[in-house]
Amino acid sequence: MLTKEAIMEIKILSRQGMSIRAISRKLGGARNTARKYLRGEALKPPDRKGPERPFKAPWRGMTSGGRKGPLEIYRCLRRLSISLKISDNMAIANCRGFVATMDQITFSEAEYQNKKRKTRREIFLERMDKLIPWKQLEKKVARYYPKGQNGRSPYPLPAMLRVHCTQLFYNLSDPAMEDALYEIESMRHFAGLKLDRLPDETTILNFRHFLEQHGLGKALFNEVNKHLEKNGLMLREGSIVDATIISAPSSTKNSTGKRDPEMHQTRKGNEWHFGMKMHIGVDDTLGLIHSIDSTAANVHDIVPTDKLLHGEEQRVFGDAGYLGIQKGDEHKHRENVSWFIAKRPGTRKKLDADKLKAEKIKASVRAKVEHPFRYIKQIFGYSKVRYRGLAKHNNRLHLLAAFSNLLIGEKYKLAEGECTCFPSKWRETGKKHTNNGEKTSAIPDFCCFETTSAKITGYSDLP
Repeated sequence: MLTKEAIMEIKILSRQGMSIRAISRKLGGARNTARKYLRGEALKPPDRKGPERPFKAPWRGMTSGGRKGPLEIYRCLRRLSISLKISDNMAIANCRGFVATMDQITFSEAEYQNKKRKTRREIFLERMDKLIPWKQLEKKVARYYPKGQNGRSPYPLPAMLRVHCTQLFYNLSDPAMEDALYEIESMRHFAGLKLDRLPDETTILNFRHFLEQHGLGKALFNEVNKHLEKNGLMLREGSIVDATIISAPSSTKNSTGKRDPEMHQTRKGNEWHFGMKMHIGVDDTLGLIHSIDSTAANVHDIVPTDKLLHGEEQRVFGDAGYLGIQKGDEHKHRENVSWFIAKRPGTRKKLDADKLKAEKIKASVRAKVEHPFRYIKQIFGYSKVRYRGLAKHNNRLHLLAAFSNLLIGEKYKLAEGECTCFPSKWRETGKKHTNNGEKTSAIPDFCCFETTSAKITGYSDLP
């Protein structure tokens, strides 16, 4: 073993450019010795523990009957301390029959659990957590999600999916979402994350691009609709079509000096708007979205209507912008469809009392198509685009439509998945009507589905 002075001299001579052979000749030692000290191998303490043994449960091999003697208990704890690389005292402190390692909660989590009341954000996140079918959505995304075989292991898929949904709930940018995860405990609790490991804004951005790349927004929207259909909430007898304008920045103060080329301007009334249009088709009974399309704002409402109808409709409702829709070549094969399109304001002034009453009935049914727009633009705050290009917005709007369907469908189902106002299943099975978990003696006389159905049955007589 060389002294510290000799080791230091070897390093100095090596930095001066001398070879290992010249250093060994000058110091009178072996070349391998100089080589070891230069590599640092000789400075490492010898490994006297031997190879690491696999973990073996401390209770393994011990009989379950009878009392354990002091020697057996000591061996059990000693084996545990060696396997988990902890002290004997820590093993004794954590041993309760058999040992289980538990994660300690932080001070912020402890304070969060002992709060006196829940905030509106917590109530909303708990509400969405119960409504969203997480397992079905995760199964749809897991097929494309990286497995972590190469490079750094990715964040768990359930956590990233929940972070992305939270970002859409509150219309946050990627940096704002990262800040919210660090500041707001309820969002971390919803995502199942802790302060020691949180995704940064780049990770959140990459996950959004991952969903857009594989077109998973539409796939998740269809999965949510399948979930609602299993609960009897998706009806296909009638559809309502409508469109709304989502504004985009009209300024040219950017790096390119141009507006978004996929957006366009249009006039609505006496006002000009620049942006895109969201076209939707909803069922005429519950108002749930079944079809979505997005175009530039200057595209007429009637153009993408063929993509908004699923083909099983018996009736179609629309505002005055859809007049003449049945004359299009793409709708000539729909011979059994009744078209209930609103009259223009100038024509309505000339109608008699009976026809005016029919127009009001059509308008009352058509009003359901405005409810999803309220959720998307007012509740989720997406009244102005956040990205450039229609593809990114199309992916985002599909997810927002899925959340809107869940919130609208919440009124018609209980926590167990049974509809509160849809009595067809009860008539078939003879079950009693339930309202907020309380069973009544018979099907009630008043039901939201019954009143809507009564209106729809008389539409064949309307002009």
